[in-house]
Amino acid sequence: MKRLLLSCLLATVCVAPLRAQESKPESLPAGALLRLGTQRFRDLGNDYTPRLHTDGKSIIIKDNNGAYLYSVTTGEKTGQLFKSQNTPMQLTDTLSHALIGSFTNISVVTIPDGKKVYEAKPRKDSYSDTFQLSGDGSTIAKLQPADKPKTNNDRIGAIIFEKTDGSGKATTVKTIHDVSMQCRLNTDGSKAVSWGAYSVPRDFNSKADPSTNPAMRFQCWDTKEGKELCQVGLSNGSSLSNVAISPKGDVVAVTAGVALYLYDTASGKQLRELNSFRRSYEQLMFSPDGSFFAAASSDGSVSMWEVASGKLMSFVPGPYKYGSYSVVKSIVFTGKDTALALGNNGIVAAVWEIPSGKLVSVMGEETEMISAVAFGNSDKEILSFSNTGRVTKWDTTGKKISNEAVPLKTLSPSNFLNTYWMSMPAGGKYISTSVFDSFIFFDTSKNEQVFASSVGSGFGNFLKDISQDGTIAVSVNGQNTFDDKPKPGTAAVFSTKDFIKTADFEIQNGDLLDAALSLDGKMLCYLRNVSDRKTNKNNSYMNTVSTKDGKAVSESPVKSGYGRGFLLPAADGKTMYCIASGEQKLVPITIETGEAGKAITLPFSPNTRPVRSADGKQLAMTTQTGYGSGISDIVVINLESGKKTHSFKGHGKRVSCMAFSSDGKKLATGSDDTTVLVWDLTKPVED
Repeated sequence: MKRLLLSCLLATVCVAPLRAQESKPESLPAGALLRLGTQRFRDLGNDYTPRLHTDGKSIIIKDNNGAYLYSVTTGEKTGQLFKSQNTPMQLTDTLSHALIGSFTNISVVTIPDGKKVYEAKPRKDSYSDTFQLSGDGSTIAKLQPADKPKTNNDRIGAIIFEKTDGSGKATTVKTIHDVSMQCRLNTDGSKAVSWGAYSVPRDFNSKADPSTNPAMRFQCWDTKEGKELCQVGLSNGSSLSNVAISPKGDVVAVTAGVALYLYDTASGKQLRELNSFRRSYEQLMFSPDGSFFAAASSDGSVSMWEVASGKLMSFVPGPYKYGSYSVVKSIVFTGKDTALALGNNGIVAAVWEIPSGKLVSVMGEETEMISAVAFGNSDKEILSFSNTGRVTKWDTTGKKISNEAVPLKTLSPSNFLNTYWMSMPAGGKYISTSVFDSFIFFDTSKNEQVFASSVGSGFGNFLKDISQDGTIAVSVNGQNTFDDKPKPGTAAVFSTKDFIKTADFEIQNGDLLDAALSLDGKMLCYLRNVSDRKTNKNNSYMNTVSTKDGKAVSESPVKSGYGRGFLLPAADGKTMYCIASGEQKLVPITIETGEAGKAITLPFSPNTRPVRSADGKQLAMTTQTGYGSGISDIVVINLESGKKTHSFKGHGKRVSCMAFSSDGKKLATGSDDTTVLVWDLTKPVED
């Protein structure tokens, strides 16, 4: 990715990349002037579990393009572990091999060159095969649940063990488990342990020994001979929550409920029972020589045990002052009796030492998703509003000016998790939010709530808008069409001078998709979808009414599709831009007459409200691309020519809000990755 070296943000305002006090500056994506926010590991917010590198210095973060390395101490991306066109499903303990897969085939590749050494195609039956690699990547276990089991006689599953380099002969074993069975191999793949559950109902006897339940039993295997070494059942708990096998394959650690057990794999003999006061254990990890093992609880604590004596060597709680790390994602031994633990909660991550408990990673401050962003104070400040109800002000060098909680009188901070839409008009004086059926205005200049009102009750879509001059606000409630005689929606108009209601009227029935005021606030346009139950057809319309008395002005039919539509007032004050549901076209509609003009083709259908510049010449829109990665494309279009002028990438998760500077030379984008990026619009950028 090319990097633009930008020397100044404006002709009069110098720019330096944001430098968090705790770490080195982060690299900026092409076209970006600065990043606001200091949160580390923002790329953690995908569907794939992160893990620690064996060197203890890096965190490995996977996405659908491979696996990348991030510094434990700074959170910066330092390199790529390997590149793949498929999702890395598994990385070996020694990081020598990776298991990658799709719906049609799986492969084992070497790290870091990505050379394919093994390939298999899953069966096309009712249950999917799963795979497990040995610690060194030399052996693969292919878990095959029974094909459509119906009775106890045909419920048996199977595991196929074979070398990834094609040498030797594959061996197959029959298990007592089927659909939910799991397997772990030791380092060289010579030994394995399997456990799990079953899909076919069994006769239940309350007096029967719980250890006879297959969900409470595990099996140990010699993978070379295909021989069962032992089969053991536990009497405590309802199922085995986790199982691990030592590097040499001679000891198995098992957890059920709050208890830990050690067993000899050759005989099935119980070696130790380690009772603990902690919650259930989510991670079990042996040291490289097998003399110690670590057990991570679901509350974030990590215990270290000596295998030979069963002695508890250390207990370290999770770093709760930095957030809630309810699950430890990865443990790496850095010495015989020392380790590092990685915990993360969404995009917040922490790495701490065992047994010292010292925090190794450096935490950032911004850990809240951005819901609204705006330029203020003649473009000298940038305001961001978080989903937890906090307003942060920044200057144009990335320095934080203030960070204040919104003193909302009617809502608790937890309500912000259910906020539907937020907006911050140019100038950033007011933030408007709608939560459930509440309609709230917050004055950023005074840091106080100035108005709150209910916009409706029952089922419906609640929308709101404020005129560009900030003088008129409107709340709209569109009733969902659940019955044959749908009820009309309602609208309420307020003056922001004193927030007195100036009008209250009904709007036409239908599912409300969007609503917007004209620039002067005299007209309300709303987009609705009407379902005809008899013909099973949908029709969509843009309706315009007067905000003075609700009198109908015009109606324009628009295309009906799936998802939300959007309305944006044009800069001429006479036109409303309409993007119909699921459409890739921007249609200008004359407000007074409802007449549609020539459509502008868009590069994609937006999933976040587009914004236009104050002069009406530019439109910014965004969409999320890829699965798991959460990467968002940001595109700027010239509304006069209809051509794309800029294309940006840089946020690690969904872009939730955008705002142009008043002169149209900069664009600010806020994201669920907790950061705001400021982009340079004076130079075309294709990223």
